[in-house]
Amino acid sequence: MPTLAVYFKTFGLSWGADDYISQEPDPSVSMTILAGLPPTPLKGQLPLDSPFYIYRPPAETLLSKEIFHPGALIRIRAPRQFGKTSLVARALCQAEEKGVRTAVVSLQLADSSVFESLSQFLQWLCVMVSRSLSLPNQIDNFWNPMFGSSYSCNDYFESYLLSAAESPLVLVLDEVNVVFHYPKIATDFFGMLRAWYERSRHSTDGSELWQKLRLIIVYSTDVFLPLNIHQSPFNVGLLITLSGFNQEQVQELAVRYGVTPPDTYASELLRLVGGNPYLTQLALFHLSQQHITQEQLLETVTTPHSIFDSHLRQQLGYLEQYPELKETMKKVILAPDGIEINPTQAFQLQGVGLIRFERRLAFSSCELYQEYFTHIWNR
Repeated sequence: MPTLAVYFKTFGLSWGADDYISQEPDPSVSMTILAGLPPTPLKGQLPLDSPFYIYRPPAETLLSKEIFHPGALIRIRAPRQFGKTSLVARALCQAEEKGVRTAVVSLQLADSSVFESLSQFLQWLCVMVSRSLSLPNQIDNFWNPMFGSSYSCNDYFESYLLSAAESPLVLVLDEVNVVFHYPKIATDFFGMLRAWYERSRHSTDGSELWQKLRLIIVYSTDVFLPLNIHQSPFNVGLLITLSGFNQEQVQELAVRYGVTPPDTYASELLRLVGGNPYLTQLALFHLSQQHITQEQLLETVTTPHSIFDSHLRQQLGYLEQYPELKETMKKVILAPDGIEINPTQAFQLQGVGLIRFERRLAFSSCELYQEYFTHIWNR
């Protein structure tokens, strides 16, 4: 069969590397990635230029488009260490390039004393957003106890934060699930967020101003609070659910780590850690550094020498803090065909990535957890 080079030669045309796209892997690109292997396992938010960030369509596209819609409310839900922060960081970078203001507040940074009252919590929120926007604290000028905390917070945003510039404001509220543990605060707080969204959608005084706000709510578990359907921000806007890696994505990540054959490693890792992004990255890091072989990795998962030991102990420590959750997890481990469990406990276990669901039945989210907890609780 004639090649493209033959056709070019026949018609007296010259060609170079820029005239075609090679289907062969580029050794220079592979070497660049391998040369940039991190000195330690990746954890937390990945740098924007990290070659180890794996796109999970359609999450990136949906988020990047929605943040430019006036008054948008976006909910991003996934278990811990599933890449929510890295996903948001990429969208914020695109927004900032187009002149949009951005502010990120992690509710996990709040001390327990912040949640002692609604007023204290909302004042803390206003100050944190101000700091994120490099604006001075103006709480004393806007907070009026006579009008109540929610009204004062609304006024602070409307008259100060949103009015401080003509450009839209993307506000990211990370680890919102922290508030679930404070029902007295949660009801009013989430009702206020829903009200912000509604104000941007109706042609009323101030609606144009509230359209400048684009709210991103990030959380790791479903809501188990009895919120009024008309006051909840969790049943409106756009929901983006980040799932674990699939076979193709694990295989692509193995290629980037230089682990070969990638398809074989991907199959075994997917079976072992169920596509958990953090655990997948952890395993591929150690395999790429030749700290451990695939056989050793599989043989040592329940031993103190396992590369997963620190993570597994952290998960066990979480369960030890909540005896009811521990007992529920034991039931899941002892039911290989799945089991129905209490919804509230289900949300909490799913939030830390310990379980998955099929047809309302709870299963251990991966073989690693199944083997580890079976070993721990049967010895």
